[in-house]
Amino acid sequence: MYPKRRVETADDADERRDLKTLIPDSSVAISSVAIGIGCMRGTALSTLEAAVAAALDGLGPVAVIALASIERKRDEPALLQLGQARGWPLSFFTATELASVRVARPSPTLVQSIGTASVAEAAALLALANERAGLLVEKQSHRGSDGHWVSVAVAKVC
Repeated sequence: MYPKRRVETADDADERRDLKTLIPDSSVAISSVAIGIGCMRGTALSTLEAAVAAALDGLGPVAVIALASIERKRDEPALLQLGQARGWPLSFFTATELASVRVARPSPTLVQSIGTASVAEAAALLALANERAGLLVEKQSHRGSDGHWVSVAVAKVC
């Protein structure tokens, strides 16, 4: 006697479709990236989330392996919340460490105020700790509904 053939229901098809959205196609390469962030003191979490989403938009599947910024942001609540909520390890670098990284568009204003020409791009590159790291997304500036500015850059190993 043969086993009864199971008939697929609409719920089965929905579940299969949901699983396809959760499990990426194995033919698509997932890039490991680091996100560098520079932000004003007191920036809202929603502003950071919007800036990061804009920077990652269109990149395809990525695995964020680090969220990085300048040492003076070590106690920035929204930055800490973002890292914790997403499970992204945080890295912080001194102004001297950040200043050692060459960037295409250095900011003279930042040099005068914090001692480095770049936070977002330099932090993203340093977080990968690899001399073959390069920028996947150059610094993007985003102004949130709270009026605060955020700069975001994304780096990966080339």
